Amino acid sequence: MAGKLLKATVPAVPTGAIVSYQGQDYIFLVADDAKNTDSSVTFEKIPVARGTSDIGYTEITLLNKKPGDAKVVVKGAFFILAKMTNTGEEE
Repeated sequence: MAGKLLKATVPAVPTGAIVSYQGQDYIFLVADDAKNTDSSVTFEKIPVARGTSDIGYTEITLLNKKPGDAKVVVKGAFFILAKMTNTGEEE
């Protein structure tokens, strides 16, 4: 027998939810902004470390603490990044 298969539960997102920008991997969260009274949605870019990928999902480690009920953007992350980096935003 070759050995036992180990199973572990780890934080993971669809691989397409992770974007790379300037050498760092990120996911986007839907910002919980109670002051946002119009119909627009804002996003927060969160740095992550990639882990193992399997069947379309990639393990992530959040580099900053976020609430467990945060909503992760799973589709369109590349377009959000493009919009954020194309607006000429300054720090």
